Amino acid sequence: FILSLVFCFMVIAASTESFGAPLIILGTVPPAMALPALVVFLSGAAVDLALACAFVAVSGIAVNGAVLAVEALREEGRPSLGGSSGTSSIWIPYKALRRRLSSLAATSLTTILGALPMLFLSGGANQMVRSLALVNVLGVTVSFFESLSLIPALVRVWPGFTSPRNAGIELNPSV
Repeated sequence: FILSLVFCFMVIAASTESFGAPLIILGTVPPAMALPALVVFLSGAAVDLALACAFVAVSGIAVNGAVLAVEALREEGRPSLGGSSGTSSIWIPYKALRRRLSSLAATSLTTILGALPMLFLSGGANQMVRSLALVNVLGVTVSFFESLSLIPALVRVWPGFTSPRNAGIELNPSV
């Protein structure tokens, strides 16, 4: 799992030409997995292959939402430095996400609504499916709210964090 995160970091860093964007994007994975892991632990559900697959799916959906949010903020330029339309600079990152809200909501809602019926299956044989659905519903819900709140807040705190060649790091000094 750690090795896959390292590879994801390298791919995201190469595609965004930034070392900060992958940190923000991959930083959404642990919180998105924390609530489902806590619920699974407290419920005493058996940890099996299906549950592990659910956690992998949640991490992928969390990364997808974070990529959409970070790209919306990058398209806006440097949203945390202030706007020319008289808008308070604290709200600029949140307004930049409004363009991607439909994509974030569609991805999250289809996953949540697709998993909800599986939560209500009865019978002992369906326990595995219920735990898989629970992990997906909780993880995707947390991921959605992270994309709308945590990512813009991080970009607001660190203005150049997602911009290419941030923090004075030259990727190609000969240019």
